[in-house]
Amino acid sequence: MNVQDLFLALQKTDSFKQWSKVHPQGYLTHFFCQIDSMGVAKTNWEIGYFEPSSNKITVFVMLDNGDAEIKPADDVFQKEKVAIEELKLDLIKISQEQAAQTWTGHFPEFFPKEQAGDGFLILQTLEKNILWNFTVITKTIKFVNMKINAIDGKIASHEEISLVQK
Repeated sequence: MNVQDLFLALQKTDSFKQWSKVHPQGYLTHFFCQIDSMGVAKTNWEIGYFEPSSNKITVFVMLDNGDAEIKPADDVFQKEKVAIEELKLDLIKISQEQAAQTWTGHFPEFFPKEQAGDGFLILQTLEKNILWNFTVITKTIKFVNMKINAIDGKIASHEEISLVQK
């Protein structure tokens, strides 16, 4: 199921309808799921909404039965205080499957000595760019990350972070 369909399914759930009545200022910020080394979802998607008045994120977990579970509102995870940007799904042109193909196709080029393990995928807006944000841990205990523009499919950035101090 693509993110637009997931979003529409979320909006039809009773849990979302009730939440949005209490939080009318809330807006869509991200989609999150755990992935395997090929960028394929291993878990149900989580959909995040930011509530400006409380400065908290509420996450809805899409369930197999079509309903959504609401996680308790939590503080925003961020390095610096920056505005939490709205995710505008109508602008997305690159599907998760297309982004995963870019991820797997360019992984050997950007990380030639690494073998991908499991990780996570976030669809989010950062600095006005809608990005598919792939992060996995490698077999050599490094995080590798590749951000792919969800509008034009171009690779926005890639980086490797060693978790072991030498």
